[in-house]
Amino acid sequence: MSYLFHIDVSPNGDYSYSKKLGAKFVETYKTANPDVPVVVRDLNTNPAPHLTGEAITAFYTSEESRSPAQAEKAKYRLDLIKEIVDAKAIVVSTPMWNWSTPSVLKAYLDQIILPGVLDPYSNAKLAGKPISIYIAAGGGY
Repeated sequence: MSYLFHIDVSPNGDYSYSKKLGAKFVETYKTANPDVPVVVRDLNTNPAPHLTGEAITAFYTSEESRSPAQAEKAKYRLDLIKEIVDAKAIVVSTPMWNWSTPSVLKAYLDQIILPGVLDPYSNAKLAGKPISIYIAAGGGY
């Protein structure tokens, strides 16, 4: 199934400008593509965990030799990768905090960028896919 994949990062609810921008993009996209469903990954309510040694070493260990924890973490990463690769288009809406993005977005990116599975060199599965990124900041930078 092909869908618009919306990665939403802000915890600020109705007060969030990045949420408002993301919602406006989704609304406009849905008007132009009414038959395309939207899948939302809200990193505020369902954050990706930061990488652990088990998550990293799982892919340097054969499947049959993985510990149960490594197998679980490998499956989690592969499921996240499948979710973004299967999307027709991607939109990310995030605030800017302290001259950067929230750590939950970095943790998510760390989970999905996996050499040999999803990377810009040997498996550029997102190449050519439309991706829109909306960043909003309250206050002066």
